[in-house]
Amino acid sequence: LRGFSEKNNTLICHCDVRTPKVSQIQDNPNVSWLFYHPKKWIQLRLSGTASIHTNDKTAESQWEKVHRTSRMNYSAKSPPGTPVEKPTSGLPDFSRGKKPEVSHSPEARKNFATIVSRFDQMDWLMLKLTGHLRAKFLWKGNHVDASWVIP
Repeated sequence: LRGFSEKNNTLICHCDVRTPKVSQIQDNPNVSWLFYHPKKWIQLRLSGTASIHTNDKTAESQWEKVHRTSRMNYSAKSPPGTPVEKPTSGLPDFSRGKKPEVSHSPEARKNFATIVSRFDQMDWLMLKLTGHLRAKFLWKGNHVDASWVIP
């Protein structure tokens, strides 16, 4: 999770454009996010639609926020999840064991994607030993319908 806007009901995350989730979201933009707070025993499920950004202002502004040491992670030769025979980062030979340099960013930038999820539903669940509590929220434009439901 790289960003949240309460005003726009959006969540932002980054990923490698070569991961299966990119084509899955392009085929079906319906997504859910699940969060859990272990001390408060609260679970949130946010549902809505997502869009993939690779070569636009959204992706570029997010790329500018990525620290150069993190940018290197997008320069792996093979897509994330590619099976390998032994442990490896998958990074190119020129970058192994070295501090990342800004000059290597163009190779990494082409693999970078931003996912923007706009949620219109939220399911709030408070786990309690004496009985769970659950509420549902549905956004319709600037209006929110909220209701208690049985967990």
